[in-house]
Amino acid sequence: MGTDPIEDFWIDGGDSDGELQYALGSFRDMVPTAGMANEETHRDFRSLEQNSSGKRARNEPHTSKSKACREKVRRDRLNERFHELSSVLDPNRPPRADKASILGDATRVLMQLRAEAQELKESNEKLHEAIKDLKVEKNELREEKMRLKADKDKLEQQIKWRTMFVVERTSLLINLNSIIRSEVKFKIMEGARIPLKGWQQAAVALGSALGALMDPRRADLIAALGETTGKPAFQRVLERMRNSSEGREVLLERPRVISAKVSHAWDLPESTFGSAYARFMGTRNFSPDDRPPVRFMDTDELAYVATRAREVHDFWHVLFGLPTNLIGESALKVIEFEQMFLPMCALSVVGGSTRFSEKQRALFFRHYFPWAIRAGMASTDLMCVYYEKHFHEDLEDVRKKWGIIPCPDPKGKS
Repeated sequence: MGTDPIEDFWIDGGDSDGELQYALGSFRDMVPTAGMANEETHRDFRSLEQNSSGKRARNEPHTSKSKACREKVRRDRLNERFHELSSVLDPNRPPRADKASILGDATRVLMQLRAEAQELKESNEKLHEAIKDLKVEKNELREEKMRLKADKDKLEQQIKWRTMFVVERTSLLINLNSIIRSEVKFKIMEGARIPLKGWQQAAVALGSALGALMDPRRADLIAALGETTGKPAFQRVLERMRNSSEGREVLLERPRVISAKVSHAWDLPESTFGSAYARFMGTRNFSPDDRPPVRFMDTDELAYVATRAREVHDFWHVLFGLPTNLIGESALKVIEFEQMFLPMCALSVVGGSTRFSEKQRALFFRHYFPWAIRAGMASTDLMCVYYEKHFHEDLEDVRKKWGIIPCPDPKGKS
């Protein structure tokens, strides 16, 4: 749709009569000429032309003044834009008034920015190339990682199978070795037994008793005396063990108190029964492997009972807190006699007391002997205890559980 010439004239404030005539002529061309309405319209436009001609003559000074104001506003705005541009180009310097200098600075800054933009573009392209290379390298590393993981899983599987094979083979060898050792041990125990007639047993017992009295350190003579005189007592102990659940377990498994079986006691906490036993053996430089074998028993079970009675002797030292000197051993023999009724134990007490000094004898019968009688009667059947399974328990707890009365210190007794 075309513009209205009259409206443009009033908005722009026409500068000449020609312009006004042109606008009116153009408008007349747009007005229809048919009918009474057209004639009235022509009369209106003629009066408008006359009024406009007079009005333009009156408003001509006002139009020139408006153009000057608009030009001044335009120049002020342009100056403000140059002032802002100067401030932006160098904020630390006072704004310039020279427009040519401002445009020169703007051109220089624009060139610098364009150069920096080009550098950033090139740097960005290089970074993109580097990213592509890194992605390729990352994919290669991922593939290498997957290959290494597959190799690792394969090696772990091979090691697992080989370890299982070695463990199974080692376990088989250990079990086989244990079976062989057990068979050899019992064959040696059975082969070492010496069958004796009645008078021979009496002769061995008498000779062992005399030798033990002359040298109480001969453990082999004391053992022979216990075996030749204690068969009925060991038979009664065997029956008691058969009637006890824990005693039957001992007879079934036949544990041995040897270094290979009790060495783990050194690793137990200090307050445990096992640790106390390890300290007792270590401080005295004792070895559980030094005890003499049983030789004069008729059956395997009696031989094991006699061996067990011999091997738990040091356990009783720890539980009752007795020393390993002559007085302590004699007191422990009193307890052993009450537990097993072995004649050898009574003979050892009688023989040991003959070797006491007057002071030792008085101390033994005044302090140790009454306590041993009381402790032996108060405690449980100690031959029916599976001691090795109680190594990890607290020493005081097992004493209470088994009715053990530790030996009081004679110096602290009133």
